[in-house]
Amino acid sequence: MQDFDKAFNEFLGREECHKVADALYIVMRSAFMAGWLSAGGKEPPVRQENIEKLLWR
Repeated sequence: MQDFDKAFNEFLGREECHKVADALYIVMRSAFMAGWLSAGGKEPPVRQENIEKLLWR
């Protein structure tokens, strides 16, 4: 089992994994925002610097 854990940890540290995690975060946030706005919530201000950090990391 240690081989699996070691390989998984190495996988998590790869740049490809970080890019996928960033993309999933954007999708989850977008889905939450759609529900939030549909429920009558107000759109929060866009923090461009945070979006750029995610997209161009």
